[in-house]
Amino acid sequence: MHLHTVSERAELRWVDDFLKSYPGAELFLVGGAVRDLLLNRPTKDFDFVIAGLPATQLEEYFRTLGSLDLVGERFGVYKFQYKEFD
Repeated sequence: MHLHTVSERAELRWVDDFLKSYPGAELFLVGGAVRDLLLNRPTKDFDFVIAGLPATQLEEYFRTLGSLDLVGERFGVYKFQYKEFD
């Protein structure tokens, strides 16, 4: 998989809409998914850092798309499950 096709993956369909809805937000793919994409390996888990958006707006947006749980309160880490993949 090429890096420019990341948002074409079914489980990441929300990325383009998110960035259009919140143009001031910054979204960064981090973690093992970056390694897997660079090595052209399959990946099931995607980690993102999102900046420039208050947590309340972030939570509100993602709850409309699926389930969202705060799993790392100290660092603001959320686990999100896109409803199409429940």
